Amino acid sequence: MAAYATSKTAVAAFTQAMAEELRAERILVNAIAASTIDTAANRAVMPKADPARWLSPEAAAETIRYLVSPANQELSGAVLPLYARA
Repeated sequence: MAAYATSKTAVAAFTQAMAEELRAERILVNAIAASTIDTAANRAVMPKADPARWLSPEAAAETIRYLVSPANQELSGAVLPLYARA
């Protein structure tokens, strides 16, 4: 668990540092911190889990679509938690 938590913290720090470093060039940098995504592979390796609580791929895609769209003009340096009902 320590390695997992450390890697998550590193991604957050890296995201914020890159956002700051690239601000003058108007490059937006964000990260998604998703809970378990409801995929066939996850269902196969976790057959006793409740996939109704997992994040749908469509919900994850919608958030990513916004982040990379022209509609996102300002959001940068964010680590967005996508947890659904997990």
